[in-house]
Parts: sequence; C-alpha cells; structure tokens
Amino acid sequence: MATLVLAAAGSAIGGAIGGSVLGISAAVIGQTVGAYLGSQIDAALAPGLPTVTREGPRINTLDVMTANAGDPLADVSGRAAVAGTVIWATKIKETIHTDREKVKTGKRSSQTVQTVTYSYSVSMAIALGEGPLAPVHGRIWADGKVVSLSAMK
Repeated sequence: MATLVLAAAGSAIGGAIGGSVLGISAAVIGQTVGAYLGSQIDAALAPGLPTVTREGPRINTLDVMTANAGDPLADVSGRAAVAGTVIWATKIKETIHTDREKVKTGKRSSQTVQTVTYSYSVSMAIALGEGPLAPVHGRIWADGKVVSLSAMK
C-alpha cells in the first residue's frame, strides 16, 4: 500500500518541481523514487506474504482401455500385434506430491510457493486372446517403451 501512496506523492512533488533530467521528467523521477521507498516500507511491514499454491492436473477415470461383456477377443494364429482387452482392474490410486519453496520477493521479504502434483497407478489384467497362449516371443510394449521379458518373471 505504501508503494502506491508514495509513488503518487512522488509524482505530484516531481510534477510541482517541473523540469527534466536527461530527458526524463521530474514527475517520472519522483514517482520512481516514491515507489522504491514505498516498496521498502511494505517489505519491512509485511515480511511474510501468503502462500501461493499451484496445482497440477488430476484425473478421475481410466478410459484408456475398456471392455464390455460379450466383446470378442483376438484370435491370433502366428505373429501379430495385439492391443489386448482389460478383463480386471483395481481402482485408480492417486498419490499426492507436495513441494514447498521460498521465493524472495524483495530485499527482506519472501513468499512460500507450494506446488502440488499428482501421480496415478492401477493394477490390471489384460487378455491377449482367447484360449491357451503359446509363449510370448518378440517385444512387449508398455507406455510406449519396450519392456524386458525377464522383468515379467
């Protein structure tokens, strides 16, 4: 608040004096000096500003892969890329991560910034086809990356 008051007062005083220094009017110089002094007073009177919270995006459903009763399953003979069908899944587990950081807002003042992010996990069973399945050879992809078959054991 002192910043606004002293900036206006400095502008009025500079305007009353008149003239200019290096092409900058006295009113502008007075406003700048007043704003600087006011910001120093504001920082001394209110060193702790309220915490600012930033939140990341959240989800509430897993609509990536769905299955309905009676949907056909793949019948693969030989080698083919199969997306699979979700036949069982747990509820989505949300994990909340909170980070706090102090950010300097002036010479003697700071503000706390709290960042909240969310991560999700789910366990599921995916059917690749109907009936017995020969051993899987080749590559298994998960989340756009090749998964090692030895990690599946």
